[in-house]
Amino acid sequence: MIIEEKVLPAVSYGVYDKARFFGNDEMRDDDERSPFEIDRSRIIHSAAFRRLQGKTQIFGVANDDFFRTRLTHTLEVAQIAKGIALIAKANPEMVEAIALAHDIGHPPYGHSGERALNKLMKDKKYGIFDSNAQNLRILANLEFKSSKYNGLNLTRATLDGLLKHKRDVTSDGKPINYFYPTEEKLVHWIIDSTPENHLSFEGQIVDWADQIAYSVHDIEDGIHAQMITSMSLHNPMALQKVTEALAGVFDAASIQKAFQELTDEVRNIESIGSARERACERKSLTSRLIHSFVTGVTVKSAGNGKVRKRHAYDLEIPKELQCRSKVYQSIAMELVIHNHTVASIEQRAHNILGKLFEALTFNTSALYLYPDEYRQFYSEAKSDAERGRVACDFIAAMTDHAAENFYRRLL
Repeated sequence: MIIEEKVLPAVSYGVYDKARFFGNDEMRDDDERSPFEIDRSRIIHSAAFRRLQGKTQIFGVANDDFFRTRLTHTLEVAQIAKGIALIAKANPEMVEAIALAHDIGHPPYGHSGERALNKLMKDKKYGIFDSNAQNLRILANLEFKSSKYNGLNLTRATLDGLLKHKRDVTSDGKPINYFYPTEEKLVHWIIDSTPENHLSFEGQIVDWADQIAYSVHDIEDGIHAQMITSMSLHNPMALQKVTEALAGVFDAASIQKAFQELTDEVRNIESIGSARERACERKSLTSRLIHSFVTGVTVKSAGNGKVRKRHAYDLEIPKELQCRSKVYQSIAMELVIHNHTVASIEQRAHNILGKLFEALTFNTSALYLYPDEYRQFYSEAKSDAERGRVACDFIAAMTDHAAENFYRRLL
């Protein structure tokens, strides 16, 4: 049943949702902020959040100051998610906190760095690396706020919104990649009394906001970089590859319709003589697309019976919007990410991160390569796999620039 907006109840949150694993630490009587506003503040003030400014989204951070970094992408996702939350009557502060933390575990060099670290961990049978699992590991273990515990001690509801699935990461490469065994106890506390494997309402909002950002902003960056042009879109191979990538998910007619609509928009931008007017039209296109993706969703009952309010509703996304989003993402994949200037980052990531990982795990003096806060973790590690995880944590925390500086100092 679709719940009409005019009768949609605001999602309420109780003591259970606002609880913290280590208790309500350091709460001041004169603090007027809600628990979720405090979560948002803790995330924003964390070192891991600041480092996002130096991490690649798609284009290298030094390529052009126009292009998005992992930080600007995160801020845009938070803004989009907050807009959806206001429409859907979810808590905007909690949604914003989830959005601000949703990419906090990403390593240097974007998805190329993620694939490189995952391969390094799997090859040595140390486990795997996954940015979603790393999000939780950073927030629960690696960040420092109090000497009494590790992590930021966020509320149960905020942490729940970051869990895309409620199962453990395995080392055999299967796609059960949303938390590591080291966070198992915390995850059981988070998901207690919630429907099995059901993404919270706020988590669904952030997930869709993330999809919107990828769909629209990668296209905008690609148009600016002149990788997405009417000519490149007119190439029959582009449509063929996008259609093949989405075959079985959406029908060919819907894919072609979305593809052609974007082609027409790009052609319209190119027909404008003034550079300033072209930039304005490109920004106008971005705004129109985001608006349609945000306002096109509805809310329905999740059919879970008597459950926590944040699991009582689902975000319903029309098939047409899902198709358009995936078509745009596939176009960006084919014309931008697979472009040779961007694809070269993949090899760079594997080379640099591979050398760093080797030095930090197979060097007799590896301990002294770590900063003080990581030396304790490395000293306490009882196996090669645990030392490998420490090296992975340290490398994943680096910005692109820090990784390259460390590489130059070592080699």
